Amino acid sequence: MLPDQILWAERKFDFDFPAGLFPELIERLRGTPFRIEALAGSVAPETLVRGYENRWSIQENIGHLADLETLFLGRLDEFEAGAGTLRPADM
Repeated sequence: MLPDQILWAERKFDFDFPAGLFPELIERLRGTPFRIEALAGSVAPETLVRGYENRWSIQENIGHLADLETLFLGRLDEFEAGAGTLRPADM
């Protein structure tokens, strides 16, 4: 791990940005599969499955993002419905 990198589960997020930023965030999320393909599509299979320093491999990270699709879509539905709180991630 890089010295200054914060573990994902230890990160704190601030969601007080202006509403006008939400369409851009949604587009970033929609574009994730294309960015993954652009970044990892030409990587050798043996590299995709190789972890580093007991960390997840590239393939495991990509699979984790795919698993979270249901959470992401459910949160979008809740957001559109005006829910005061969105469903939590199952850590």
